[in-house]
Amino acid sequence: MKGPGQRIRYDVRRVWKCPQCGATAKTGPQQIALQCVMHDRPVWMKLLEPPLPELPPIEPLPPEQVAPQAARNKAGKRRRKKTPQAASTTNDAPQNTADRDIANAAAPETDPS
Repeated sequence: MKGPGQRIRYDVRRVWKCPQCGATAKTGPQQIALQCVMHDRPVWMKLLEPPLPELPPIEPLPPEQVAPQAARNKAGKRRRKKTPQAASTTNDAPQNTADRDIANAAAPETDPS
């Protein structure tokens, strides 16, 4: 049988605390404001931010490990050759075969005789 580890680890409930009496309440993530019910007049509870996890410090790599890796990346990259651009076409010329067929069909035929 599995324990409550997953349920506790991924707890997405919001924690609220009353500024006057110190009462706490947990609600779902859809709750955006909460009133404390322990008082005669309404008192709005404050949202407590969860503590951020402690991250281990990041140690930089020694220079002898960084230099070979950078050289390997430069040698492994290949550049594309630039192709010369085709001559610019006018906007009235059809760009593909379907447009050309439509343009030819729409053009009136001239009789050579």
